[in-house]
Amino acid sequence: MTIMEQDALARTRITSEIDRNFFVEAAAGSGKTSSLVDRMIAMVGAGIDVSKICAITFTKAAAKEFYGRFQKQLMERSSDDKTEAVLRTRYAEALRNIDLCFMGTIDSFSDMLLHEHPLEAGMPSETKVCSDNDAKPQYLAEYARIKCGEYGEELQKKYELFRSAQKNADEVFAKCIGIFTERREAEFVYSLPADMDVNTPFTTWKNKLVQLLNMLVDHPEYAGSGKGIGSRSRIYPRKYDRGRGS
Repeated sequence: MTIMEQDALARTRITSEIDRNFFVEAAAGSGKTSSLVDRMIAMVGAGIDVSKICAITFTKAAAKEFYGRFQKQLMERSSDDKTEAVLRTRYAEALRNIDLCFMGTIDSFSDMLLHEHPLEAGMPSETKVCSDNDAKPQYLAEYARIKCGEYGEELQKKYELFRSAQKNADEVFAKCIGIFTERREAEFVYSLPADMDVNTPFTTWKNKLVQLLNMLVDHPEYAGSGKGIGSRSRIYPRKYDRGRGS
């Protein structure tokens, strides 16, 4: 069997074997959405209530396109005189109730389930999905509580370390905490440097820099301007002055 024949057979099975689950892996533009729409049309034709059909996508744009394709197919088939009367009736009924068929993103589907079963989910019924912009003020509010020590001394000490290592600590926290929250089940692997003392790995470079500055003070002509570069105290800290070590 050739690749083309295998592909044709796979597409046929998607629309004909509606009582089985399939995992479809294919490149962009290969017709996955069309096959899924055809499968849903086949389900409607088999007598499955459109309200029992659910199609989940990754983006809102994809969901909108999916809805349009499905609606167009139902309209064409329900008005086609060549289609059997019983099938036309089923397509027309599905078209009237198309909004009962969920076609949307993963987060909107999850939101719908949680609002339909808030007690089972253990959450308030008025809970809603927040966008990144909506969540940012909440992250910053929690960050402020950490700074004030409301979550304990240990977390406050971690905040102090975090702040000392970040230029815009508040912004970094608000941006990164969302990433960590979405991947709370992931294990972040990182390694600490063997020597946390910055003086140790940079001692050689520091000594060379001090030597260079001393040379420029004594020989301003090497600086290029011929005007000198001022006193030694204006170039580097006094504790690194010549004769006092590095």
